[in-house]
Amino acid sequence: MAYERMAIAYFNRNEIGRAAEYGRKAYALRDKVSERERLGIDSIYYIFVTGELEKGAENGELWQQTYPRDDQVYASLGMVFATL
Repeated sequence: MAYERMAIAYFNRNEIGRAAEYGRKAYALRDKVSERERLGIDSIYYIFVTGELEKGAENGELWQQTYPRDDQVYASLGMVFATL
């Protein structure tokens, strides 16, 4: 979870390489977190690391349907749609 937050922080600072680095680290450890956290990490991975924005959007929509009251999903989807 901390690596995911670091990826977001670096993305917000426009340090895309560092964001991808922390996104990869978070993804490597995603089997050790809850389902909700895993959905967030997967979104970060697709957006920052692989650049697969459509997969990021699909994952975000699943996250939104599963946890509709989680405000982080809307920020994640906003990153996807702002980038498209």
